[in-house]
Amino acid sequence: MLLPPPATAADAALAKCAAMEERGTRLKCYDDIANPPPPPAANGEAPREPVAAPTPQAIPQPPEPYLAETWNLGVTDRNLDITNIRPYRQTYILLSRWTDSVNHTPSSPAPGHSVTTPLDLDGQELKFQLSFKSELVSRETFEKVGLDHLRFWFAYTQQTQWQIYNSRNSRPVRETNYEPELILTYGTDNASGLKLINLGASHQSNGRALPGSRSWSRLYLQGGWEWGRYSVLARGWGSGGTEDNPDINDYIGRAEVVARWDSEDKSQMLSLLLRHNLRRDPSRGFMQFDWRPIRLSKTTGIHLQVTSGYGESLIDYNYNQTTVGIGVSFLDWK
Repeated sequence: MLLPPPATAADAALAKCAAMEERGTRLKCYDDIANPPPPPAANGEAPREPVAAPTPQAIPQPPEPYLAETWNLGVTDRNLDITNIRPYRQTYILLSRWTDSVNHTPSSPAPGHSVTTPLDLDGQELKFQLSFKSELVSRETFEKVGLDHLRFWFAYTQQTQWQIYNSRNSRPVRETNYEPELILTYGTDNASGLKLINLGASHQSNGRALPGSRSWSRLYLQGGWEWGRYSVLARGWGSGGTEDNPDINDYIGRAEVVARWDSEDKSQMLSLLLRHNLRRDPSRGFMQFDWRPIRLSKTTGIHLQVTSGYGESLIDYNYNQTTVGIGVSFLDWK
């Protein structure tokens, strides 16, 4: 019987690289193996050519965790800037979304912000969300001043509810929410547990005239934790610019937690968002459950969504409803 050959130093080095969690650190480790420095010259001889190392492609690379990948927390040789677009929140199209209670008369305690004539709306509509972010300051710039743990982002999220099946009223777009953000990220370099701390500023509005105008601005502090395929993002905020909807914090809330699980190849995903006003009386909140159970292609999958509570959109910030939607989501790109 043939015995397996003994492990070489090169094999051990490759195994060490493969065990590294952060993608950038792992790739740098492989580069160092593939391109070792030449041995020093001895007795005036010319430096010897380095011995070629085994190709690192032969070693399967473990997938990078979700937060580490989407927030670029690892070491990288890329000069990331405004042209490098990354995922932020989920991007999806719910081809059919149903609600158990239609808000025919959106209202706000602000003067002139309440609809007086009931709107002719359907309980079934199309909903879609687009969300992305990009680094505004390159990694090299931070490294030059000794701040290599920092990232600075611009993020944008747009969510639209479209009455596409309401042919009797020319299929109107019922609501669109726009939310640009600036986010300063500090990466902890932890292999697990607390991975990042975000300080963010956001403005969200629906861009509508009275009586449907809704908007607010927030400053928030957010922490991100990760254990293998499981991640948690939690944040609390203070708000301003709420003249259109002065009681918005009592409904949409003052803090939220997002827990997420990804399959090993990132094709399947479970996500649960919980938001609350941090009050006992009245206690109000919002829940959103997202599930991508089936991969349709390299970039898409079936997407299911269930929401319940206040604030599925800005126009419904103080309206309690439960919705169910099904459609297609786009897998987070690298």
